[in-house]
Amino acid sequence: MPFAISTPSNLADAITHLADFYENTMGWTVNHDVPNSTATVSIPGKPAVFTLSKSDYVLSNSSGGVDFEVLIIDVTNIATPIRATVNWLNPITTMHVHADDAGPEPWSLITFQSAPEYYHHGYFGYVEKFGSYNGGAIADGTHWYVGLDDSYRRAWDYDNNHMLFSGLFSTFYENDSRGQKLGGVQIDHVDAANGSYVFTRNSTYNAGGGWANAHNGTLAWVEPSGADGSINMHPPIIFANLAGDNFVTPVGCPPGVRMINCAPFELGQVVNIGGIDWQVFPLCNKSVSYEGTGGDGSGPGNIQPDPDNGAYRYNIGGGTERWGIAVLHEA
Repeated sequence: MPFAISTPSNLADAITHLADFYENTMGWTVNHDVPNSTATVSIPGKPAVFTLSKSDYVLSNSSGGVDFEVLIIDVTNIATPIRATVNWLNPITTMHVHADDAGPEPWSLITFQSAPEYYHHGYFGYVEKFGSYNGGAIADGTHWYVGLDDSYRRAWDYDNNHMLFSGLFSTFYENDSRGQKLGGVQIDHVDAANGSYVFTRNSTYNAGGGWANAHNGTLAWVEPSGADGSINMHPPIIFANLAGDNFVTPVGCPPGVRMINCAPFELGQVVNIGGIDWQVFPLCNKSVSYEGTGGDGSGPGNIQPDPDNGAYRYNIGGGTERWGIAVLHEA
């Protein structure tokens, strides 16, 4: 699968690298507005338009302040537009981008590493459909709770954290002043009461089935087999509340990515499974335990240095020591 790795200086620079990759490596149509740090991506043969842009957020309280950048992925040219966000994107130490349009549907995964050992993921493209319907455009991203201290529960299944396609995220961010919204999937079918379904459990037209889903999350904990070393890996199956009546229907899975127990692997390790190369990342941080924060200034993953104490204090928590993502990778 086509991929690239870069070390962007900030999110605007990252968008420049992404625009170059999608245009020159993938051959997709890209309109890169450099002054406004936006890249509009059109995939040949597909109607949806994906726009990557950046937003800034400043958080402050009596303990101090911190600011971070947010990647926004807008999906337009569909009946019900979708917006997804990936937050806490500074500093960026590395950025991996994978994409493919030779399989059942085109897709791309963007993986950022921030300082140190924290990963943030954004995904867009089309789902591999279950059943017959039009559409299938999808966008989503990891979005982590905003806080300056350790008083908040930081576990991956906390409502204000968002794993990919999870359907768990609260609507706290959905209509706030920054315009951040949850990701979603487009479904155009006579049985679908809405044009797009949002990855939250707090919307009438919701969807889920990703890493924070109880069934999928349990499978992600399966250890490698002691008998032959085989590794459990499975696609995130997405369910949608098609009629808005709380009876969910499996509608597809995002191609190119699999859920995997990342505990046995190094950060970013490439492994060959069944003759196919996959690159493995944690959904957030492998070194921080479930409900851990790393916020004492000594743990890994804290985002920005505290200028008064010479330590990293502001962090997103988000220990995902087992919950991992494997992405198709071409060596």
